[in-house]
Amino acid sequence: ARSSSVDSVLHFVDTCDYYNDVNQNPSTQTERDAYFQTILPTLIKRLQKKLSQDPVTNPVPISETDVLNLYGGCFSDIYIRNVSTEWCSLWDVEMGRLMDYYNDIDFYYDIGPGVAVNGQMSTNLVQDVFYHLDQKIANKSDYSEEKANLYFAHAETVTPLLTLLGYFNSTPTLTRNPPM
Repeated sequence: ARSSSVDSVLHFVDTCDYYNDVNQNPSTQTERDAYFQTILPTLIKRLQKKLSQDPVTNPVPISETDVLNLYGGCFSDIYIRNVSTEWCSLWDVEMGRLMDYYNDIDFYYDIGPGVAVNGQMSTNLVQDVFYHLDQKIANKSDYSEEKANLYFAHAETVTPLLTLLGYFNSTPTLTRNPPM
């Protein structure tokens, strides 16, 4: 019955106004967008070759959104359906590598160490964890039957927490120029 307080602790991405301001700022994704623009012509050309009957004289028009959606279809097929022969048949290994780095750089700046606020917004979670540990140590827990205080969360919570704890300190800055 602690759902509203837990939501504010675990879902800080939704409640941190500063994060939302930073995340909505187009400059936050400058490196991601620049990288995508460099790989986009290659991806479109290869997808047109697979989707068009005559890619030279009559290529199927493919937009940036189409590229992202086609890759999302492949991603979903693998992770949800455990199938790689449908949407993924449009992607070769090199195209997959290019899009994997796109996902990495997007994640890095969206909720990872690429922007300082991403780690800072998880400080309430750390404080909550230590509060419950202190309560257990002092045997003052509101929950006399409680043996542990467990948190269940997705990457949007875990990655900023790991960022705050310094887990990604040795990660090189991800830029539009992927490491080779």
